[in-house]
Amino acid sequence: MLDKLNELELLTLVIFGEARGLDHCGRLAVGCVVRNRVMKNKTNYKIEILKPYQFSCFNPGDPNRELLERIAKKIEYFKESLPPIQRKTEEIFNRLDKTLLGEGALFDCYTCALAVMKGCQDITTGATHYIATYWAMPEWIKGMRMTKIIGQHVFFVEKCF
Repeated sequence: MLDKLNELELLTLVIFGEARGLDHCGRLAVGCVVRNRVMKNKTNYKIEILKPYQFSCFNPGDPNRELLERIAKKIEYFKESLPPIQRKTEEIFNRLDKTLLGEGALFDCYTCALAVMKGCQDITTGATHYIATYWAMPEWIKGMRMTKIIGQHVFFVEKCF
């Protein structure tokens, strides 16, 4: 179901899945990481977001994945059932936020995704990776340089040798 979504919808969901408990700045930072990967790898948002095991919210067995798949189904439902004038992505996320969650987080993740795709300033200083501060540091961090700490996430970029 996730592969049917467009890039803006996917970016919104990865921000929501990874950072919905953070403030606007923390959510924006996660979006910047995705954009930095797109630019570094010369790919697109869909490819980077759907690469296996890149974003834990999409990993098999992660509790967020089920929620994100339910939201993806709702997005597809709204795109098919709403009158054409109401099928705009903004309208869909606004409706989903009110009907599914009612807390404003999903719509804020949408505004962050939109800002990232429109080229907002990179607040992570080029980070291509991040980890929550409450997780144990994995092996891959050895080849990284920390760029920022924003909220509960530590951001990293590959070391240049």
